[in-house]
Amino acid sequence: MMKKTHFFLLCFLILIAACKKDSSEPDAGASDLKKLPGTIYYKWADEGVYKLDLASANRSVFLVDKASRNGWDVSLDNKLVLECSDVPGDYDASQFTITNAVDGTTVQSKPFLLINRVL
Repeated sequence: MMKKTHFFLLCFLILIAACKKDSSEPDAGASDLKKLPGTIYYKWADEGVYKLDLASANRSVFLVDKASRNGWDVSLDNKLVLECSDVPGDYDASQFTITNAVDGTTVQSKPFLLINRVL
């Protein structure tokens, strides 16, 4: 009996918390998004990496899809991009490339080979 009481009380509290007054403005939630600073980067299936600017709500392609890319990261100031990709013909090596996010120029590119690794 005690478990049923707790269950119904929990359901009642969730119902009350879920119910709220609707805003009189239909686009009230959209204007809240523009108050957030920053950019969201996300990979979408086989279309590449997208960049979503929260202030303007504009989406653009940031990195085109590349099958050899293993990973990527963006610096905190959104100026540099680090990519790790496969080296053609060498199964054990990886190519690390730092590029300028604004103009796409390569800042530095180095192959990396892990030697004497222990599994």
